[in-house]
Formats: sequence, structure tokens, C-alpha cells
Amino acid sequence: MLKQRLVFIVAAVSIATSCFANTEANFRKSISGICAGFANAFYSKNANWFDQNSTSKLIYVNLKGKKQDRKEVLEGMKRLFSAATSVKAKVTCGAVRFLNGIGSHNNTVVSTVVIAEPNGKLHTMVATATTEDAFKWDGGKWKYFRITELKVPTYVLDGKPFIPGTPPPSK
Repeated sequence: MLKQRLVFIVAAVSIATSCFANTEANFRKSISGICAGFANAFYSKNANWFDQNSTSKLIYVNLKGKKQDRKEVLEGMKRLFSAATSVKAKVTCGAVRFLNGIGSHNNTVVSTVVIAEPNGKLHTMVATATTEDAFKWDGGKWKYFRITELKVPTYVLDGKPFIPGTPPPSK
């Protein structure tokens, strides 16, 4: 009988915890840690952090409406980190919203990436992106499930503006 009561109590606590964990208050409390984790993952070139902190349905949407799925987003992150000799990011978390169990915030990231050419010549790229990041409660924590660009990202390579996918600016 005691064993049955203990099982019931453990089950009740588990259910109560899962019901209250995905609340607005919990999300608002968690967001600063998420932003810090994002910045730390950039500094340490840790693509696994993004893998562990995004849902299986993660989608990135650019301003033209083009979507990248989770696999494409993570592969891009891994390519960036493997090409870079150093990566830094300044993350500014903006307005926080919560509706129907989904938390979101505006996010501006200024990343500075140093990339080495095969001949050893170093280049510095600074990229600025402003997004709305949306999160769902998944596996006991808040995870990214949709990232939507809010402004046209800007890119500067060796002090000159450039557009990714085009030849780099001449010196």
C-alpha cells in the first residue's frame, strides 16, 4: 500500500512539474540563460549546443520567406565554426512575448568571425542579424523551433560591406 502511494505521489509531482514548467514566468526566467548559452556556444564554436537546444522541427525563415530546416541550419553552423579561427558574438535579447505556450523574443546578434585562407591570410567578417526567435517546451527545457529574420542582415568583410555568395570586396 505504501509503495502504491509513493508511486502515485511521484506521478502527481511529475505531472504538476510538467504542467507548470512551460509557463510564461518560467520562460521569462529562462530567456537570459538561453541568450548567454547562445553567446557561449559561438565563443566556443560549439555546434552541439544548437543541436541540443533546438526542436526536431526547427525552421529558419529569411525575409523572402525561404525556409531552412534544422539539418540545413545545423550544417551551416558547423561549416561556419570549422572555417573560423575565432568567433565572437554579442547577443542582445529584446522584447519577450508569450502566447499559447510559445515563448519568443527579438534577438540581435553581432558576430565577428576570423577566417583563414589556405595560404594563412586572415579575414575578419562582422555580421549583424536581427531575428524573432520562438521557443517551445520540449524534453524538459525551452528549445528553439522557429527563427525568423526581422531585418536584412548586414555583412562587412575586412572593413568593407559585402553580400555573401558574391566575390569578396577588393582591398
